Amino acid sequence: MGLEEVMIWVDNPGGTRNGDFKPSRFEGQQDAANLICDAKTQQNPESTLGMMTMAGKRPEIFLTQ
Repeated sequence: MGLEEVMIWVDNPGGTRNGDFKPSRFEGQQDAANLICDAKTQQNPESTLGMMTMAGKRPEIFLTQ
């Protein structure tokens, strides 16, 4: 697979930790993000991955180098 740049957005308000979904909605998002990141880095270790979380007063952005 070719070189890719992937950005994952994770919504992180307090409601994502509700008990209405097992595991919590936040843990489900974490599991999905891990699966995507693992698949993309297996396809091409030089791909760039990023994650943006939305919670609190401002978004946070994390990138691989």
